[in-house]
Amino acid sequence: MRQFHPKSYIVMLCLLLATTACRPSEASSTLQPGAVEVPFETVAIEEWGSGYEGIEPQVFLLTETEDIAKVEQLVNSEHLEQLRQVDFERYAIITVFQGVQPSSNHKVVIERIMMYDALLTVYAKFWQPSPTQGGAAQITSPYHLVKVKKDSFATMPTEVKLVSDVVQP
Repeated sequence: MRQFHPKSYIVMLCLLLATTACRPSEASSTLQPGAVEVPFETVAIEEWGSGYEGIEPQVFLLTETEDIAKVEQLVNSEHLEQLRQVDFERYAIITVFQGVQPSSNHKVVIERIMMYDALLTVYAKFWQPSPTQGGAAQITSPYHLVKVKKDSFATMPTEVKLVSDVVQP
């Protein structure tokens, strides 16, 4: 039987490390070829939103000043004023509403935005309290507002999709 030289073990270890390091991450392995990550900047995160009355989560893409009407009853006055200050020639706004929640300690966090052709996919986490964590018995409607540069889009999105996970601490 042939024996390996001690240096052979080092070479095999290096090859193993190199192939492991070059593997794509879980997040990128699920992406479609040609998908592009869209950078964004948070405008506001609100735990105590009260305007959105729907139970289901919802996402809106605002590309012009007139689109603010879609969400003006859903965000507080401070955030509404911030939306009115956005330069819609350069930026678009993406809003995610978690939906009505029965207590406090809920939060929406947009984690990633991907563009593939004309489909904009928004990945968000919905944080909610654990069953043992007592939240105030106040109905809330958490939301997250972000802005993206319009030049981040090869073409303006015609469809927006929300992909969300619920997270309990």
